[in-house]
Amino acid sequence: MLIDMNNRLSQTGLSLTQELADITGAHIVKAFNTIGAEHYLNPQFGNQTASMLIAGDNTAKQIASELATAIEFEVVDAGGLDAAVLLENLARLWVHLARSTHGREIAFKLLVRSGGNLE
Repeated sequence: MLIDMNNRLSQTGLSLTQELADITGAHIVKAFNTIGAEHYLNPQFGNQTASMLIAGDNTAKQIASELATAIEFEVVDAGGLDAAVLLENLARLWVHLARSTHGREIAFKLLVRSGGNLE
């Protein structure tokens, strides 16, 4: 099982996660790439918990979800391997915001209205 935390921003339309899955045949998930690493051990931002978006193989997502939950992130399943490129693009936005206007003390949070489903 592999957790791809990298943010190689693809020009091919494929994420590094997809390429690694093709090369290795391993269960793989994109996770821990849409927030600064310094926040892994404290995903609290005021009274809000940062979302940890994950995408990939179901087996790998289960393991990554357990890990992210154990360190107190709110896990959001973003889909299969094809959604990994979307998380790389979200990371690109995080980097842009961190470098330009907001600094590194930022995180993404998915908000769901009552009756919605995070899973």
